[in-house]
Amino acid sequence: MQLTTTAVAANKHSGKKRSAGTDNHIAIIRGTDSAIIMEDEDMDNDGLLEASGKLNIKDRDAGEAAFIATTTNGNYGYFVLAATGNWYYAADNNQAVIQNLGSKDTLTDQLITSSVDGTSHPVVITIKGVNDTSITDVSTTTTNQPAVISGTDSGSVT
Repeated sequence: MQLTTTAVAANKHSGKKRSAGTDNHIAIIRGTDSAIIMEDEDMDNDGLLEASGKLNIKDRDAGEAAFIATTTNGNYGYFVLAATGNWYYAADNNQAVIQNLGSKDTLTDQLITSSVDGTSHPVVITIKGVNDTSITDVSTTTTNQPAVISGTDSGSVT
């Protein structure tokens, strides 16, 4: 079963022109904008599959080299972006859609960041599946056998 959800824009950046004829220079956004996390790899045992990174922004327009801080729910997890460009993503490892992934299956969450001037940039998180080992209930049926006692069974009591 191949599970993929993604919509990656051909142009990673988009921006808006200012009204009244003044140009808004589109911000340049670079840095860590993707991550791969593995099903069941919960390094701190909190039940979450986590990734983090840092986006860098440059804008020729004064005061616009910053991100709009936000917390966004994706399809499988949530995304937190600080105004500085630091970001964090977490998905609950116990979701059925994640636990049902096979070793060749992936899920993709695309989150859109925005700068204060409206330039947007995607952060793409890929969740890779693993083959889960199955646990089978092994019951052993045993037949109760009588004990065998041997030796001398005579004696006297005084």
